[in-house]
Amino acid sequence: MKKDYFCRVLAFLIAMAMMIPAVMSYAAPKDTVRVGISYDPSTVNILEMKTGIDIPVILTMHEGLMATDRLTGKRILGLAESIQVMPNPKDIKIRIRKGARFHTGEPVTAADVKWTYQQCMNPQNTNMMAGPLDDIESIDVLDEQTLVFHFFEPYAAWQELMWIGIASKKYYDSVGPEKFRKNPVGSGVFKFVERKVGESVTMAVDPNYWDVKG
Repeated sequence: MKKDYFCRVLAFLIAMAMMIPAVMSYAAPKDTVRVGISYDPSTVNILEMKTGIDIPVILTMHEGLMATDRLTGKRILGLAESIQVMPNPKDIKIRIRKGARFHTGEPVTAADVKWTYQQCMNPQNTNMMAGPLDDIESIDVLDEQTLVFHFFEPYAAWQELMWIGIASKKYYDSVGPEKFRKNPVGSGVFKFVERKVGESVTMAVDPNYWDVKG
């Protein structure tokens, strides 16, 4: 019950965070949008997300299997092309969109999804989602675009675990944890450019983002 409550509160916070009106600066160039926020995120690395204040910045760069509709606050499909509750209600089958790519140009795969969730569940990363995610017993990759989440028990709040932004395992393995921490790669509509701690986070639109309406 406590975890269900935590997930529902977290879902509310995510929805509210993504709906916060932007405060824009008129001094910005025509092709630039400046958004004022009242806090500095503790990290831009989805794998080490510590608090709710990190969520808006991180989810701008990292897309999850599901997203939040900005008008209704309800869960909608993101990187997932389809999600199916299996005959065994403890199992959730997910298929990844073919056109979804990381900012490096590499395709988002089921293996990336499994790896990202494993990293978020790793206690050494002190991720805020480590507790709720321990309801997941295992994750099986069926092919490049398909995977199955196996829960210990039927879990009514499973959708509230599907917003976690997916990171590129290939990029992480090639640059190492320290560079990844400073220069994260996701698959969101915006890609990371630069961070000045206590001052700003700069992003650029990803022209190859799968959702042209995004």
